[in-house]
Amino acid sequence: MKVIICNFGDMISPNTAYHIQKLLIRSLRCLFLILIVFKLNVGWTSTPVKNFSVNSIKLSSNQHSCSNQTPCIQIGNNNNSVTLLSDLINENNPIIPSYLWFGARVVRNQCFSIKGKFVIDVAIIYFVNIHCYMDSGSEVEIVPYNNASRWFIDSEFQGCSQMWRGIKVLGNDSSTFGNSAAIFLNTKIKDAWRGIEVEHNNSINIGQCSFVNNYTSLHFGKGNNYSNILMNIQGCIFENLGALLPAYDGQPQWLSRSVYGIYSEKISFLDLESDNHTTNVFKNLYFGIYIKNSNAIITKNSFIDSDNFFTNGIAIDQSSNIINIKNNSFIDVYNGVRCTNSNGTVINIENNSFLEEQKIQDNSIGNGINMSSMNHSNVNVLNNNFTYHLSGCLYSLGTRFTFENNDITFTKLNTDNTYVCHVFGVHEKSSINNNSINIQNFGSQVYFNALSTIRIENSSYRNFR
Repeated sequence: MKVIICNFGDMISPNTAYHIQKLLIRSLRCLFLILIVFKLNVGWTSTPVKNFSVNSIKLSSNQHSCSNQTPCIQIGNNNNSVTLLSDLINENNPIIPSYLWFGARVVRNQCFSIKGKFVIDVAIIYFVNIHCYMDSGSEVEIVPYNNASRWFIDSEFQGCSQMWRGIKVLGNDSSTFGNSAAIFLNTKIKDAWRGIEVEHNNSINIGQCSFVNNYTSLHFGKGNNYSNILMNIQGCIFENLGALLPAYDGQPQWLSRSVYGIYSEKISFLDLESDNHTTNVFKNLYFGIYIKNSNAIITKNSFIDSDNFFTNGIAIDQSSNIINIKNNSFIDVYNGVRCTNSNGTVINIENNSFLEEQKIQDNSIGNGINMSSMNHSNVNVLNNNFTYHLSGCLYSLGTRFTFENNDITFTKLNTDNTYVCHVFGVHEKSSINNNSINIQNFGSQVYFNALSTIRIENSSYRNFR
């Protein structure tokens, strides 16, 4: 038995099982399964009035798709169109069916064919179970308002023949920080140049969402000044599943595969703290997370490469900030953590797992940690587990380096060029202490290579030939 309720766009609230059966048969918008019928008063209310069952009801086979957008509501006429949501849900002559729920406008169970720019200019709006087919270069723009919230739940945005620009959450110039929010729950965003772009003074909540085949999935930051963005990102997957769609005309960047899961530039605090049940997964991306001139904490995320490509789990560039990387897992990623061209940075890499079981293209083997040009920077690598890498850590041209209490196991490779740590060009006294090193099946020695003062103490070495 399935119990079904629909919004039919005409705001009629059926009140008998017979009436509901007739409406269900002729409705193309009935997609949402729920247990209770709601009564229309001044819009839908949360007061249940009748439970009912429907047997042997079949929905129309006229389903929408990229090749069949006829059932969808057309928004915009061409790439230059600018369409306001407020004009489409006007109560006198609505183009988009909606209803009120506790004072908030709700759009449910609709598909849209979008061209040009679609502007979300309604302060509080819920989009539930919508499907948006985005034309080449089209975009959704969210305008900030004080105490605004825009919800996208159980929905999907996708391109068809070419990529689209993405969803842009515009900067909020209000003196009240973070009081304009965008919320995405269980929603898929694919084929975009920038899946979601968030500018300054905003709040963004993203839960259980999937980002597929975007050039950049999440883009944070804009302008010369640091941006304040409140963020909560939990249980999401960022992945490349094949070749990207062709670029739209004038697209600023394009490659054949996804580049960034999350791109952060000049963000006061990039907060990616997952708990054990809502881990974010970054899969088959050039850069899982790319951090440029931002403070960050990255905790309990997973970085995976399953297609033998040159990938970086976390990349840090031109930083002079504090970055904490803790309790993450890196699986078959060419460089787990990659950092270059930083000045005055403090990087703490603690309690992570770096595992590499397969070789990358051209039989290349990557590094757990790879850092260079770290002027006036302190890097602390503590309590991590490294397995099968070419080097646990490759560190060059830095100021101070600490590598302590790590567990390093190299048992599958066969090379004379494997380094537990390859360190050179360190300017201040550094240490490699209290590590457990298990070496099997390759060259006769392991290198601690340093061209500066470095202290190596209290480490254990097992299974040397």
